[in-house]
Amino acid sequence: MNNKCMEVKIEKDLQMTEFIEISEKLSRFMSDVSLKHENKNGNMKSIISLMAMNLKMGDTVTIEAVGSDCEEAVEFVKGMIK
Repeated sequence: MNNKCMEVKIEKDLQMTEFIEISEKLSRFMSDVSLKHENKNGNMKSIISLMAMNLKMGDTVTIEAVGSDCEEAVEFVKGMIK
C-alpha cells in the first residue's frame, strides 16, 4: 500500500469552518489521512478529532496518508493549512 508523510507548519488560524471543509473534502479521498501533533494523533476525516488537537498558527504537524491517492490527499491538506 502507498503512503506519504509530510511535516508542515500551520501558517493560519484554523477555525471550525476550516475543520469542516477539510474533513468533508477528505471524505472524497480513498486514503486514510491522519495528523500528528506533539503526543496527539487524529483522523483528519473527523471534525471532532481535528478540534480535539487544539491546533494553532505556528504549530508544526505531520500529515500522513495511506492509500491509493495518498499523494493528492497530503497535498490537499498542506494547501488548506498553509
